[in-house]
Amino acid sequence: MRDRNETPKIGVKLRHARQVLGLSLEELGARIGLTEGYLSKIENDLATPSMAALHRLVQALGINMNAMFGTLQHNASEVFVLRQNERPHMETGHRRSGNHVVLEQLVPSGPEYLLQINVHVIEAGGGSLELIRHKGQEFG
Repeated sequence: MRDRNETPKIGVKLRHARQVLGLSLEELGARIGLTEGYLSKIENDLATPSMAALHRLVQALGINMNAMFGTLQHNASEVFVLRQNERPHMETGHRRSGNHVVLEQLVPSGPEYLLQINVHVIEAGGGSLELIRHKGQEFG
């Protein structure tokens, strides 16, 4: 089980998804409007993408945002919501640029769950730099 305070390393997950699709960094970058160099830094966990960039990445790679979180050990027959100090989280963007967002996983995810609920923690004056669209419904 991963420590709640440990931010997951998403680079290796993104690289694997890209390689499964047989895409080069250049091809992926052309599809989503990011440079090959920036994508390389993200894949090597040397850069933290904004919420919007991460959303474009997971969309282009055919995965969902919850795939970026680590896994939790839990009993799938139990229905529960993760308490604030137990939620896996992931940070996107940078505080200085005003696009810093913390994503907290509110309910467990996995093949046995259809619902994905994340809490977006946005500091005053912050936010995503672009509109994010996705399939599904909003909650909250």
